[in-house]
Amino acid sequence: MKRSESYIPFFIGGREENLYTYTGPVPFGKSLIYAIQHFLTLFLSNATPILLVLSVQHNGIALDQSIVENGIKAALFFSCIGTIIQILPIWKIGSRLPLICGMNFAFVGALSLIASIYGFPTMFISAIIGGIFLFVIGLLGKYWSKWIKPITGAVVVLALGLSLIQVAAKQMVGLSDVPSLATAYDFAVSWPYLLMAFVALISTIVWRIVFKGFVRNLSIGIGLLAGYIVALCIPGTVDFSGIAFNKFSDFLSAPVPIFALMDFSWGDFNVGAIVVVCIIYLIEASDWIGAVSSLTNGLDGRGPSSREITGLVTGLGASSALAAVFGGMGQALYGQNIAITAENKVINRGVYLIVALMLGLSAFFPIVPRALMTIPNAVIGGVLLMLFGSIVVSGIKMIADCGFNAKNILIVTVSIGLGYGITTIPSFVDATYDAEFLNYLMLIISNPIANSFLIALPLSILLTKRMESEG
Repeated sequence: MKRSESYIPFFIGGREENLYTYTGPVPFGKSLIYAIQHFLTLFLSNATPILLVLSVQHNGIALDQSIVENGIKAALFFSCIGTIIQILPIWKIGSRLPLICGMNFAFVGALSLIASIYGFPTMFISAIIGGIFLFVIGLLGKYWSKWIKPITGAVVVLALGLSLIQVAAKQMVGLSDVPSLATAYDFAVSWPYLLMAFVALISTIVWRIVFKGFVRNLSIGIGLLAGYIVALCIPGTVDFSGIAFNKFSDFLSAPVPIFALMDFSWGDFNVGAIVVVCIIYLIEASDWIGAVSSLTNGLDGRGPSSREITGLVTGLGASSALAAVFGGMGQALYGQNIAITAENKVINRGVYLIVALMLGLSAFFPIVPRALMTIPNAVIGGVLLMLFGSIVVSGIKMIADCGFNAKNILIVTVSIGLGYGITTIPSFVDATYDAEFLNYLMLIISNPIANSFLIALPLSILLTKRMESEG
């Protein structure tokens, strides 16, 4: 693939063959088609993580819906900013690669726990500082990235998928709406949630079976639509009270800094919470490097350069910190979009600029987040089960690519068995202890992603190379 440092013009005098080069003018109409494919693949996955986190209650009190709406706007707008940073880098910020950024599911568990225990101000402060931490370690990437082995990234992806499946399953069966079902399940109460969820799930599966190519990638949206239609037929399931058009800001408004929407104090700084979030950022950085390595190898037959790794991590650090300032959370690369790029080989930055602008513009129309907030949790859980299941499969595939030698088998066995297994005991990881350092430790232990990483990393370094030749 031919590379150039020239970024503009993107569309003047465009030629179709330039779609398969990093730069050069491309036809706008053709670019728009590919951009829409990326946009539809990303949209729901981008808004859902912050929706899940901001639905958590602290001391039995839910957030004001205006804060949730602002968080979704931030997710959309800073997905735009993060993507532009990656394709149009400044200094050492941005990778120059065709990458799309968005809110990160890996943070859902940790941030939800921090918000429920210590409050949302602590959660946002931790996310902001975590983004700054990521920016700094991005500048130092050449010193630490060599210690992150492929098997470590594979374990992290598998642990992420397994942990997220639980989130989707709870939404499917109604636990997100009726917490009492967790202790005594009642089908007389839960049947509407099960119906909506399974219609959404089955529609997603059938669509993926029947269609292929670009159309197949619309399966999540189709499942969401099918489940939503069923929800509309069940009285009291969909709440439209939040959709109003009484003033100008109901038609057009921008995300605002979270500091304008809630009170903060020095007591909201929590060292344990900050450390946990920083660990998650570091873990995710190793995963992103693996994803980019796969992309550059498939497109150019090479690994990413040190400049690209530095720009990748610093760019995501900068956009993550900014997103958290405006009520969002940490960002990530979207694997689904990387897969689309690897398949169609369309890498021109003009296409990704269109995707970014579509995301950014959608953040200024309140009807977008308000409509998303009317979707029942069970419907979202139904379609996310497929998405999270695919993350598990990706982790398994990555492990297979690393090879099933004795060393890798032991790393996966211990990391998943202990790192993930211990989090399935709520009475242990959710307990509140008298010693504050134990509560900080539990924030880490309760997160299967952090656990698995912290086990897999030293094992991948310390276990002897001799084991790599043993089956």
